[in-house]
Amino acid sequence: LLLATGARPRILPVPGAELGGVHYLRVIEDTLAIRERVPDGGTVLIVGGGWIGLEAAAGLRKLGAEVVVVEAAPQLCGRVLTPELGQWMLELHRSHGVDVRLETGVESFQGGGGLERAVLGDGRVIDASLAIVGIGVVPNAELAEAAGLDVDNGIVVDEFARTSDPDIFAAGDVANHFNPRLSRPVRLESWENAQNQPIAAAKAMLDKGEPYADVPWFWSDQYDVNIQLTGLPRDWDATATRGDPAA
Repeated sequence: LLLATGARPRILPVPGAELGGVHYLRVIEDTLAIRERVPDGGTVLIVGGGWIGLEAAAGLRKLGAEVVVVEAAPQLCGRVLTPELGQWMLELHRSHGVDVRLETGVESFQGGGGLERAVLGDGRVIDASLAIVGIGVVPNAELAEAAGLDVDNGIVVDEFARTSDPDIFAAGDVANHFNPRLSRPVRLESWENAQNQPIAAAKAMLDKGEPYADVPWFWSDQYDVNIQLTGLPRDWDATATRGDPAA
């Protein structure tokens, strides 16, 4: 058996989060619904300064919307970017007119029939009829947990995608796998992992497996910039720069 149950958006637990106009972005239907609601000249509030939030900000600016991004952490994409790259991302978005507010959260959404405004943690109010929440995902590991499998930030698997039951495998966003190249367990939320890990799992299920040890790789298109990342840096000794980052 292969479990590939994926993940679901993490819900923002604040008053008013159920109002019409508060959206999450996971499937194509979400994209179409958001695009239909983009206000002509109005403001869109984005909660979360990760890849989902920043790609949405870039797309909405191209559509002509005013965009405010609030991020609880002191830098953008703090889970995967060094401070220098986080600062570069901040300057990129501000140069395109995005109002980015770091170390800021949302206390509540307010409105009558739908979203009209958001109250931030510092008391300031943002008038907006559309909000996009991108604060991460939750692995859909409930089935595995009910079956008695090891679950810890997803379904725990070895380098062959095998769970604690040798006849059950897991792959994709839901799998917390041991990566031999990194010498530690990781749960990856990227299309590249969702494509390649199930291939490796299927081979292992046929007793033709090899350790899944792909180097984590991500990319993102924002404005006219293509950003590519290899690896998962947690600490480092030095930063080297080639060329002019502004170019």
